Amino acid sequence: MRCENCPLTDCAVVPGYGDDPADIVIVGEAPGNTEVKEGRPFVGPAGRLLDRLLEEAGLSGYRIYKTNSILCRPWPHRAPKPGEVKACNPRLMEEIRSKNPRIIIGMGAISLRALTGKNGITKHRGLVYEGEPPIICTYHPAAVLRGREDWYHDILQDLRMARDLLEGKKPDTSFDWEIVTARYQLPDLENAVVAVDVESNSQGCLLCVGVGHTDPETGRPKVYITRWPADQTVVGWLEATLTNNTVVAHNIKFDAQVLWAHGISCGIDEDTMLMHYGLVNKVGRNGLKDMAATYLYVGDYDAEGAKHIGRLEELDFETVAHYNAQDVAYTLLLYRQMV
Repeated sequence: MRCENCPLTDCAVVPGYGDDPADIVIVGEAPGNTEVKEGRPFVGPAGRLLDRLLEEAGLSGYRIYKTNSILCRPWPHRAPKPGEVKACNPRLMEEIRSKNPRIIIGMGAISLRALTGKNGITKHRGLVYEGEPPIICTYHPAAVLRGREDWYHDILQDLRMARDLLEGKKPDTSFDWEIVTARYQLPDLENAVVAVDVESNSQGCLLCVGVGHTDPETGRPKVYITRWPADQTVVGWLEATLTNNTVVAHNIKFDAQVLWAHGISCGIDEDTMLMHYGLVNKVGRNGLKDMAATYLYVGDYDAEGAKHIGRLEELDFETVAHYNAQDVAYTLLLYRQMV
């Protein structure tokens, strides 16, 4: 079994193994010593740890097929090179298709690159790459055995996400939003929970303010986006809403400072970033995008906008407003989960 133009020659080959068809295809990086000896993937210490994680996540009862980004064991022992992964990729894609899985789980940085073309497993783990089937990548269990014990729970969280997707338990993240220009478009809110988020340009000047609450009729977040500068009656509504209600934001210190700098009074009540840090007691993965991906399964929802962070004036206002509305809605949904 040799892939076309593969630079690996005279190397041991370890084919995939498992259920056919499969609910889940798990893709690792490359065979290890134990895998070469036994002729199957994920049978060494990392494989045993993976089995434990799958059972703890509630996935062990599903039909599972396991393979690797490359089937050959690089010698001497090393990580697969990009050219080797590229050469083996057509084989990997066809192998996955033949199993007709409902979800694909990538283990480690090499599988992330093989499955999505992206680099940086720390940045991209726990994101749902929508497709047929969807893809979730996480850390390789071998990293836990090499001293990253703190990654055990990250892998477990990502596997539980996969389970929820298989069981149709993806959270409802739908929301309604509109751009407002006049006071009559805005509701009177008092003693409610409201989320706020701002977008500014490269000079720190306010572009828009998003305020959202839970619509009592639909149960979904309802977000109102105000373009800046705004009508004074709308500014009055913002000040009243942000002082007479429980105000929630993500990293609220930034939003409040921008609002204050533009003459808008704003209360400071709850910060979802600080709440999350207090709950998990971990540095990192406390950003809104990371938390929304981890708990709401919305994936890399701001991928396009992120390219223009700090230069949002380069985008048309409709795009900026939608980006603002997503931040507000997901902040509100995350707050609901944590209280």
